[in-house]
Amino acid sequence: MKLAKKYLIALIAFVVIIGFLDTNSVWNRLEIRKVNDSLRQEILVYEEKSRRDSLRLDELQKNPDAIIHVAREEYFMKRPGEDIYIIK
Repeated sequence: MKLAKKYLIALIAFVVIIGFLDTNSVWNRLEIRKVNDSLRQEILVYEEKSRRDSLRLDELQKNPDAIIHVAREEYFMKRPGEDIYIIK
């Protein structure tokens, strides 16, 4: 009976140490997994943004009308003799 109590105490101590106190504990692994999942989602967002920006860059390099469009729409540039009206 005393031997069974020793094993039970050792087992409980082992579970507590491995489950909560160790640097590789189950608790830390769950936290790391949560952070990892959020970082993977962020990677997907940035990959999509990179893909869209690459397509836009290709369009700007191949099409001079696209450069004019960007200059007029985003930077409010104008040709001589034109007036620009900004409506918000």
